[in-house]
Amino acid sequence: MAIYRGPGGSGDATNDASIAAVTALTNRAETAATEAEQAVVDASNASRLTVNSTNTGAVGTNASNY
Repeated sequence: MAIYRGPGGSGDATNDASIAAVTALTNRAETAATEAEQAVVDASNASRLTVNSTNTGAVGTNASNY
């Protein structure tokens, strides 16, 4: 026995609800992916060390940072 679910297509309540649910899940997945990518960038930037300049001296002497 078949269950009639309406004509389908745009304007059909069942179809519209399904599309809305899939769209919401897709948007959440895309947001989560963007946030995960940003977290990787942030973690990478947090581990960087920046030194303005380093001058080396003669062999056997210590370097100095400015």
